[in-house]
Amino acid sequence: FTYYFLGMQVIFSLGEELGWRGYLLNKLKKKIPSFYFRAFFVGFVWGGWHIPYYIQLGLTPLQMGIFLLNVILISVVFTWLFEKRQSVLPTVVAHATHNILFNAILPIITLKQSAPDIFFGESGVLATIAYVLAILIFIVVGKQRNKQIV
Repeated sequence: FTYYFLGMQVIFSLGEELGWRGYLLNKLKKKIPSFYFRAFFVGFVWGGWHIPYYIQLGLTPLQMGIFLLNVILISVVFTWLFEKRQSVLPTVVAHATHNILFNAILPIITLKQSAPDIFFGESGVLATIAYVLAILIFIVVGKQRNKQIV
């Protein structure tokens, strides 16, 4: 990695998180009481915003659909981080870390794999599985904490 790459990921993530969570999610919180609906809606808009870029890169419709699903799923985690702390700082760190992982680290690890692209990257099924598992962990941990509070 270079410091330039790391700095650019933080700057890009800050810009997106100020818009998606800092502005849009805050506006929706007053209008949409359901945590999951807010998270899914922001994820859908956020993922849709990336689609022209991925069309330009030549992703297939299936890959774009998986990418959109993945962004909606990761939006649940980012929404939780934002609403728990009422700050974009945790989501900026998570977003930048995600981008570094998917744009710099995983491509090196999976470079020599002969499996189809549908498995790897932000538009891959393995990311979908990881996001679903992360959300399930959030749900289980949340239920355990609620039981301890009562």
